Amino acid sequence: GGIIRIPKGMYLVAGSLKLHEGVTLAGEWEAPHHANTGQGTVILATGGKGDENATPLINLNQSSCVKGITVLYPDQDPSNIQPYPWTIQGRGMHCSVIDVTLVNPYKGIDFGTHPNELHFISNVFGSPLRIGIFVDKTTDIGRIENVHFNPHYWGRAGEAVPDWGALIKYIGENLVAFEFARTDWEYVLNTFVFGAKVGYRFYEGPDGSVNGNFLGIGADWCGRAVLVEQCQPPGLLITNGEFVGNDKTDIFMEVTATHTGVVQLGNCSFWGPASQIAKIDGKGTVSFSQCTFLNQGNDKDAFTIDALSGDVN
Repeated sequence: GGIIRIPKGMYLVAGSLKLHEGVTLAGEWEAPHHANTGQGTVILATGGKGDENATPLINLNQSSCVKGITVLYPDQDPSNIQPYPWTIQGRGMHCSVIDVTLVNPYKGIDFGTHPNELHFISNVFGSPLRIGIFVDKTTDIGRIENVHFNPHYWGRAGEAVPDWGALIKYIGENLVAFEFARTDWEYVLNTFVFGAKVGYRFYEGPDGSVNGNFLGIGADWCGRAVLVEQCQPPGLLITNGEFVGNDKTDIFMEVTATHTGVVQLGNCSFWGPASQIAKIDGKGTVSFSQCTFLNQGNDKDAFTIDALSGDVN
């Protein structure tokens, strides 16, 4: 147990950090900021370049927490993106990530590689490149709230700032912002991503699939704002969602042939230059209630909802 306090400043971590049970790593972070502003506690991470399976930067164990820090990868090459291991990885119950800015992680937060329960992620900002948050092996309720992923967190960092067009192209072809496999009763509130290949992915892994409550979630200018490959029979409850397709995709939301669960969307809005709101396949059920469709794509012959199989309400 105990708190390790790191004052405002820049700190080089060339390896990794392991927090034992009940330990909190606490920096100074009173509000979101960009890494070049001189505010707060900034970790410069250099370990594991070229190996996404290397030891994560920060390793949480039961009831441990990281809060109040900003992480920047100064050696990440904007013109030649390199893999790095997870920035934060948790295992066990009650791991927490609070008030954190992840400037340019290859893979952000991992609550899925190892069994975990009751994780808590709150007030996280940044520009992940390959995966933002991954959840799996969660057999008791996890919570994610107030997460904002936008490439300007790297674009305005003042350190190895990438060409904006190249960064947008890269995340549009590679980033899965929020990825959920086995998690029981996940609660997700007020989350957002801009420019991803996939905003929210729901699928089945070796340990099962997902059900939960997703309120006030947003995916702007994404190739697939929502991709549902599988969910549990209790289903996905998606309310007050805002989903925007980009000019290089034709579909806002896709439910694949592997789906057998239930997806319920209430009071959601879809808009942007894609032509088709939803392509629905599989043996499951998808329902839309009080939703707004503004599919403004160029394919005037496209059906707003293309239901290939399953049940649609």
